[in-house]
Amino acid sequence: MHTRLKILCWQILRNALPTRAKLGQFMAIPSVCCPLCNDEEETSIHLFWQCSFAKAIWYGSLWGIRTDSIQFPDWMDWFQWFNCKRNLPHDLDFDTFLIGALCIIEVVWNNRNKVIHGSNITPINEVIRIMRRQFHDHSSSRQPLSKNVEISATPPMGWIACTTDVSINADQSFGAVVFRDSCNRIQAIYSVHLNVTNPTLVEALMIVSAAEFGVRCKFNNVLFFCDNLLVVTHFNALHGEDHQLLNGAVERFFTIVRPLENWKVKKISRGANFMAHNSAKWARYHGSVGELVVNTMDEGVLLDDTEWVPDPG
Repeated sequence: MHTRLKILCWQILRNALPTRAKLGQFMAIPSVCCPLCNDEEETSIHLFWQCSFAKAIWYGSLWGIRTDSIQFPDWMDWFQWFNCKRNLPHDLDFDTFLIGALCIIEVVWNNRNKVIHGSNITPINEVIRIMRRQFHDHSSSRQPLSKNVEISATPPMGWIACTTDVSINADQSFGAVVFRDSCNRIQAIYSVHLNVTNPTLVEALMIVSAAEFGVRCKFNNVLFFCDNLLVVTHFNALHGEDHQLLNGAVERFFTIVRPLENWKVKKISRGANFMAHNSAKWARYHGSVGELVVNTMDEGVLLDDTEWVPDPG
């Protein structure tokens, strides 16, 4: 799950969001009523589940959930209820449901803050469109394996495999690119720092950075691997569905790869992409950018099937 959603989830469970009911416990404020409906006290369970604005999004966005038919005293009861398979929408796992729920909560919170600061509330239809796009972006990297997904990044003779991944904080990202030849030997590991936190956009920008570095290294035939299905789909669809977030990155990529003799963008299993993931995580941990010196990196970083955990010492 993206760091931003993890933080939001933690704030909800800890009752740490500064709702009016929360603030009213510590200071005198003009009103403790919900700024979106002005009907009841603004607790987090009201704002995100019982408010008429939230109800419309829950019903109209993803799964048609009628929140007024299920009442909860607090968020722990909410988690326990939906963590039971029989209470989830049909054929949905809890992790995917939680991502969608947090996307709904995030757009409600953003609109609540707009109203607090004097802006007009976004129309429900537009909020639902935004929410669906965010859910698509957040959940695309969790797609199950298909026959088109690579489980190994070892390229054929004469090709270079380029695996990419990112490590994202609340306000910044580090990405890494691992280049290997047909004998599975590391040719280079390259890292960049990005002031972007949208997971889909960061993954797309890493493919662009990989192409730039690959061209500088004068590689001729390159397989670009990414574990985000949405990104791979749009890099392969010259005339596919428009995606405003990715259009600029895709256009840059096609301009950059012109000197290459051959190239492909392919989906890789996340479980086979740990070296790129670990390298991005290592780069973020050490604040390293540019071409990384492989023999200075921890041995655990250079594993394909195991996540690297920094030594706390």
